Amino acid sequence: MKFIQLLLLFIGLDLFGDYPNFSDNPYLSKEMKKEIFPYLLPLDHPVKETLDQIFKNLTVIESKQSLLDAGFLLITRQKKSSIFVVKHPLAPGFVFKLYCNSHPAGRNDMEGWECLSLRCKNARKVKKIIETHHMLYFTVPDKWLYVLPPFPKKLAKQSQFLVLVATDMKIRSPKDTKFAWKNRITHRHLDELYLILSEGYGSSYLLNNIPFTEENTFTLIDLEKPKREIPLERIEKYFSYDMGIYWKTLSNN
Repeated sequence: MKFIQLLLLFIGLDLFGDYPNFSDNPYLSKEMKKEIFPYLLPLDHPVKETLDQIFKNLTVIESKQSLLDAGFLLITRQKKSSIFVVKHPLAPGFVFKLYCNSHPAGRNDMEGWECLSLRCKNARKVKKIIETHHMLYFTVPDKWLYVLPPFPKKLAKQSQFLVLVATDMKIRSPKDTKFAWKNRITHRHLDELYLILSEGYGSSYLLNNIPFTEENTFTLIDLEKPKREIPLERIEKYFSYDMGIYWKTLSNN
């Protein structure tokens, strides 16, 4: 069904009259819609109604302060991309990533909405790899795109249109992650890690981008970069001596 919808959208037929803030959004071109559509937050998703209430106030995405005033809890703001990672007490079990109108947005020559769409796309690619190889030790959050209400003309021009919604993977502390990579992994862990990274997804910076979770798995949370060749030789430093030797045998193949 989605393939048919995408095909009709491509040739100019709009099937999204009943999807709020999407089909008639003046900031979304046909090309943008084609990129965003596969990752739209389902209308019956349990967090959608909550987001509708939070973002009913159009000033929420103006700045860091407006996010805090709306009740969001700041987890981090990534300096290179200006993306905010936040949670909200009214939406337990979810993490949100977004850009504010007052900050430069995007990375790798992409606009903010492109970066968020790519994160969703890459998460699904990684999930497919995990499922295909029946992996035990790696997970990836489910990710969707929530479309923000468009600003009326009387307000300042809107520069951000989307919020990324992700399942909260219950990440442990950086200290726990560092210990796990050094002391808790086996050959099976590294076999699985190699399969994912060799496909061009993930990161060589394991502590921040592939942290340890309360479920005793490692999760790929930062997937904003396009598929690429990852420098596998940079990863050995995170492992014990024995696991580092095994990693060399994998990465040198």
